[in-house]
Amino acid sequence: MEAQCVASVPSYIPSIDSSPQFGKEGGENVRAVQWESIINAEAVLNIVLSDTSLSSTYPNLPTIESNLSCYLGRRYDHHGRLADLDLALEYGKEAVRVTVPSDHCLAGRLGNLSNPYDARYQRLDDMGHLNRAIEYGEVAVEASTLEDSDQGYTPIALDNLSSCLYARYTRTLDQNYLEAAISNINKGIGLLQACIVSEGRDLNNDAQYISSLNNLSTYLEDRFKLLGGLDDLETAIRHSERVLTAMPKGYPNRLGRINGLTNRYHIRYLALGNVTDLENYLTYAKALVEATPANHRLLASRLMVLSNRHRARFDRIGDIEDLNLAISYAHNAQVETPPDHPRKVERLIALSEGFHFSVFVDSRYHRLGALKDLEAAIGYSEEILKATPETSPTLEERLNNLSTHYYGRYQRLGEQVDLEAAIRTAKAALVTTTDDSRTRGTILSNLSAILLFGCLSSTASAHDEQINDLLDEAIGYAQEAARLTSDDDPYLPQRFKNLSTLFERRFVQKEQVIDLEVAIDHGENALVHIPLDHPDLADLLINLADTFVLRYNLSNSLSNGRRAHSMYLGAWNCLQAPPLKRINAARRAVQLFPSLNSWDKASSMLEDAVQLMTKMSLARSLERDDQQKVLGDLYGLSTLAVAAALEAGKGTVHALSLLELGRGILSGHISDTRSDVMELKLTHPKLLEDFLILQMEINAPLEKTSDTEIAFARWKDAMGQFNRILADIHAIHQYRGFLLPSIAESMCKTAEGGTIVVVNCTEIRSDAIIVTRSAITSIPLPKLIHKEMKSQMSQLPGLLKRLVRTFASRNKTLCEILRWLWNVAVEEVLKSLRLKVLPARSKRKNATSPPRIWWIGTGEMSIASFHATGIYKPGCTRNTLSRVCSSYIPTIKALAYARQSKFTLRSKDAAGTPKHKILLATMRTTPDHAPLPSVELEASSVHKIVGQKLELTSLSQPKASEVLETLPDYDVVHFTCHGMSDRKNRPKSSLILIDSSDSDNPVANYLTIQAISDAHIERAQLAYLSACSTADNTATNLDDETVHLASAFQLAGFTHVVANLWQSKDDACMQVAADFYSALLNSEMEEGDVAHEKVSLALHGAVARLREKMPMSSLVWAPLIHTGA
Repeated sequence: MEAQCVASVPSYIPSIDSSPQFGKEGGENVRAVQWESIINAEAVLNIVLSDTSLSSTYPNLPTIESNLSCYLGRRYDHHGRLADLDLALEYGKEAVRVTVPSDHCLAGRLGNLSNPYDARYQRLDDMGHLNRAIEYGEVAVEASTLEDSDQGYTPIALDNLSSCLYARYTRTLDQNYLEAAISNINKGIGLLQACIVSEGRDLNNDAQYISSLNNLSTYLEDRFKLLGGLDDLETAIRHSERVLTAMPKGYPNRLGRINGLTNRYHIRYLALGNVTDLENYLTYAKALVEATPANHRLLASRLMVLSNRHRARFDRIGDIEDLNLAISYAHNAQVETPPDHPRKVERLIALSEGFHFSVFVDSRYHRLGALKDLEAAIGYSEEILKATPETSPTLEERLNNLSTHYYGRYQRLGEQVDLEAAIRTAKAALVTTTDDSRTRGTILSNLSAILLFGCLSSTASAHDEQINDLLDEAIGYAQEAARLTSDDDPYLPQRFKNLSTLFERRFVQKEQVIDLEVAIDHGENALVHIPLDHPDLADLLINLADTFVLRYNLSNSLSNGRRAHSMYLGAWNCLQAPPLKRINAARRAVQLFPSLNSWDKASSMLEDAVQLMTKMSLARSLERDDQQKVLGDLYGLSTLAVAAALEAGKGTVHALSLLELGRGILSGHISDTRSDVMELKLTHPKLLEDFLILQMEINAPLEKTSDTEIAFARWKDAMGQFNRILADIHAIHQYRGFLLPSIAESMCKTAEGGTIVVVNCTEIRSDAIIVTRSAITSIPLPKLIHKEMKSQMSQLPGLLKRLVRTFASRNKTLCEILRWLWNVAVEEVLKSLRLKVLPARSKRKNATSPPRIWWIGTGEMSIASFHATGIYKPGCTRNTLSRVCSSYIPTIKALAYARQSKFTLRSKDAAGTPKHKILLATMRTTPDHAPLPSVELEASSVHKIVGQKLELTSLSQPKASEVLETLPDYDVVHFTCHGMSDRKNRPKSSLILIDSSDSDNPVANYLTIQAISDAHIERAQLAYLSACSTADNTATNLDDETVHLASAFQLAGFTHVVANLWQSKDDACMQVAADFYSALLNSEMEEGDVAHEKVSLALHGAVARLREKMPMSSLVWAPLIHTGA
């Protein structure tokens, strides 16, 4: 804006000289951004632009046009409308065109014209605009130094030119432009300072001086980033603090200055790690966003500043709330950014990094494990890469980011295509980078980590040479990455850890001791460089402890064992670490060095770990396959806690409570809320109504079509309300145990009518915990050795689904496993219960029923066939089936839930018509699967038996959705079809039905565990699953969750489920089904309700009859089991 060309200006245009001074009155100096308020500018523009009396012959028209150009630029700054910028250029160019070279206002008008070109570059990212801005800026500086010019304008011209040169630096990253910008602005500040001092004025009251200091601080900040000189950063912060102090509240550009200061605090925090800087810049960033009006063009960038600040605090402190806020603010910034804005890509990057920050930095995906976050990160990153020119200096960084996301998905899903994509993209990033690039170290470290994981995932000995080559390549990359990383770089600890892991792997591969020693050295270096309160400290401690375990195994030196044990304990005590890291550290400390543990302390630590595990309320916000991943990482903790509690002498009740707390988390929340609500409904219906509404909201998966951030925020609010309602319920005396672990009295009550037996086997000890109506006791099982148990159980998956020609050998092996399990565990349990051999069925009185046992196997023992153990040969009664009626249940709480509902299958209405209904779903043929010829015979047999007693509906060749829609209408469901057990992804296990939408090309259709367990069927009583592997629980690391089709039907509300542990024979299934329904619906039960135990007794008798026909064929009769009440 011109300073002195104001004569003969129309009266409605305020005189420039009339602008109030920037000082006590809070106005602006002529050399600052000129106008007091945008309201004033708006009023002037509305008058001038509508005044048709302005003539091109008007003597002071150039002054008016130049001033109008400034007004329009000011309005653009506020509203962001390109039309204002275009008009500003038009007036500015016209003003310069009609100004003669000797006019002392020429410099000011050239400077005014430079500014809108610069603004257009900032908006449209067109280098042509920036080049014009620089050209006009240079001419303005030259013109301002002429003898007849307004030389007081020179500092302003130098400031404007430096701003344009700095913009060119940020685009090209050419240091020469940055140095030129700093040189020019320093000249301007020197001239201005001399002038102000000579006039006796206060430097802090001169807006141009303050503005130039602010710009200089920005340039010095960037030079620090480029060269690392702390003097530049400290000087930049001093200038920024002085600028902010000098600006009164309400000053138009004050918010921008706050933004700059927060940036510098952030950078100094990253450089020096001072937590005070961390809190300062977060405080300023919040104030900045709160003070920015809605729809302001700078709102998006300020939201991004706040997002980055929260992410930085998450990196340091590890509070997941900071990461959630970072993602939320970045998402809002992305929404506020116009589609054509050049920084749209930057904000997509921030979103991507928030969902999955990098291979070494915690992120929401790493912390919560939600696969949808990782998928979102990949989608954003691919979009970013498409929009990035090959000549862009950020290309290498964006390739690297995408590589880390592919790598993360490979870690999660194990798909080779993702590993190859990660390596390919990381190598492309490396090729793009230069030797002196700031991101080269990060790219090298990332690539080495990806190659390492590829080596860890490969176990085939045939590829030893290939693995060795990959390890050597990865070590080379990692060593260069560490060499390029300065001692004060926050990523240095992780790069040392990466090297440690690589050398550890090479030691395992080549067995060269020097590699192990180098691994230990790098691990120790990592610890030296990390703050004691950093969330990654636990990870580094665990990594170093693992290397000392290897040295302990090599040397048998107890000192190495003690060091490893101490570091595991240290990792457990890192309260700021992710819960999974702490839990794994506690588990390793107890498992690997039992002799070094004080069992009282070890038990307390594992108890705290179990409590921590149950507080990980992830299962309420994640999809079911995400839950599976998280809970798989917690595998075995509760079984270890039980053994430690018993070893510490804390009592059987205490040990069993820990087991109940730590098992079945995946299903626990659903069954807990469904079981306890019945009584609450009668006494506090409104409290229950609020509870159920919130319970439904927090258990529902986040809708894939909704705004993720809004949905997540809504879920968090619901979770808070849910916890408050839960506290209100606990305050009522009779509900103080609502949703809490079972206490001894309630557990004993649940065992009424039988006995609950828990078999727990660990490296520490093995025990059977026995719950009867009157007591909870335990007996040691010294013959049940953990290592032998793992060997025996590991054979089962390979025995259960093979070719017919291998039946004899597989059957023999199974019989040997069942004999072993009888000898080491089951026989001891039955002896302690004093259970003798039952009379033969033919000699048994009608009133005599075998005693019931509900079996609960923990860990790997959860797949044990307790009901079928023993010695099966003619005349031998040393077996389970000859002594007890067996059922299975995952937890005691699940049994209590199942037994809350009465079994009322035989009730009839007044007319004698059955009130209860059965759905019979059959699949004789299934696309891509073998036909089931016995299906129709089984269906006919079931129809004949139940058709007169229950209202029967048949669905032949149904679709999954059709079944789900009709399930709520039935008390009993019977499926005769193929079953599929997905051991890698349990929630995808399914009953295989058919989709015949295209009659010419029908396809298999899957009724999955997830779909079934998400249902809630109030009238459900019995589900009979005559399909293969519907009770298969052989998923790695999910044994304690008992995730299979049978448990899914229990979660849906069925109190009884009959299922198969493995692949079964059609004719055997048909016979057992017929015998089962005949016994269940026999004439003796015409009067009154059928009791719960009748279901298990009916199956027990049907299986016993089948076994009598083929006693040595355990593969045929042993898979059929009962789970539930």
